Amino acid sequence: MRTIAYALALALGVAFTASAFAGDVTMAKTKADCDKAGGMWDATTNTCTAKQ
Repeated sequence: MRTIAYALALALGVAFTASAFAGDVTMAKTKADCDKAGGMWDATTNTCTAKQ
């Protein structure tokens, strides 16, 4: 039973941290998220684009 709990905790941990390191600039909704994803924030349109 404890093994199942450890496996579930590991799976949830990977699921929630994977998005933080994905670097998907199209999913960034704030400047902070855009910076974390490595993109460029456009304040006039509130969008994040990939750096070129």
